Amino acid sequence: MKKTRIRLSLFSLVLALVLFGLTIRLTGRDPLVVYWSILTGSFGSTKSFLNVLAYMLPLIMTGLGAAVAFQSGVFNIGGEGQVLVGGLASVIVGLTVPLPAPWGWLLALLAGFAAGALWALLPTLFAGRNLTSLSVATIMMNSIAALLTEYIVKSYFQRPGASNTETVVVNEGSILPRIFPSTQFNYGILVALFCVVVVTWMLYKTPFGFPVLIPLFISAFRRANELAYAMECRCYRGGDGRTKMKVMKFEARDYIALAAVIVFIALLISFNFIFKKVI
Repeated sequence: MKKTRIRLSLFSLVLALVLFGLTIRLTGRDPLVVYWSILTGSFGSTKSFLNVLAYMLPLIMTGLGAAVAFQSGVFNIGGEGQVLVGGLASVIVGLTVPLPAPWGWLLALLAGFAAGALWALLPTLFAGRNLTSLSVATIMMNSIAALLTEYIVKSYFQRPGASNTETVVVNEGSILPRIFPSTQFNYGILVALFCVVVVTWMLYKTPFGFPVLIPLFISAFRRANELAYAMECRCYRGGDGRTKMKVMKFEARDYIALAAVIVFIALLISFNFIFKKVI
């Protein structure tokens, strides 16, 4: 079983490289030159390699959260939105709460964890009440998180003169210390490794892990239905004459969702006026 997983992972990696290379070739460029540029840009020097490790840290934490959800049979594909909201919360704390290190960055980390977890909780409230499919809800929450983050940053925390969505520099006490000052590599790597060890131990070495793993078999059939909903949401078409698995009808719960969106927009407008008075 383990060898099969390794072979499948290697096959997926090779297939992705081949397909990406063909796409590059279609644009008129040499795939080998592009791959070599990526390789040397990421691993060509010690500084670039350490920067890659630093940029990898949010992905490690997001992957851990997704791993726990998938192992428990929950089809959570909202990691993108959850990491955006968590990062936004950490930045807001770092800008508005001037605390010395280590309390500043500890509070920012906790705020990021809490905000990401709460954002992940929202789709489960709708799915738990059978208002929508969990996979569809998490996909839609990704878009909402991206737009919400961009709006708040550009409206209140945008760095003057920046063309992209970029905040001003947070307080010094809220920044994780760098292990090597000339790079972005910081002590967040220790936090990430600690979380990897804790999650692995929790899933495979404690009684808590067994009730998390058992629903995998039960959810195998349920995921097919959720994937069908996700494809319907993205207007997937499988060919001529394809019939829909479930015909969508506008019902009372849809009116509730529409009312929730209207309330959400009203809160955004109110949020705008409140922050303009505070900042």
